[in-house]
Amino acid sequence: MTKKILRLPEVLVTIGLSRSSVYEAIFAGTFSKPVKIGLRAVGWLSSDVDDWISQRIAQTRGIDLSRDALNPSCSSEGVSK
Repeated sequence: MTKKILRLPEVLVTIGLSRSSVYEAIFAGTFSKPVKIGLRAVGWLSSDVDDWISQRIAQTRGIDLSRDALNPSCSSEGVSK
């Protein structure tokens, strides 16, 4: 998997939020913190942005994205002892 760092303008276009909304979400702990890429430059991993989008979709549609829900073989439910 190729890792890509997105700068703020690309993040804003990708997620559809304003700059202030992104920083409010970072402060609230609901959006990933940026990665320092230079003295005065930051960016976000594209995988983190994609994960955030997937989480928003799941919340809206009531989908459980936990590991156990995605892979029932990892769950202890239904395992006879």
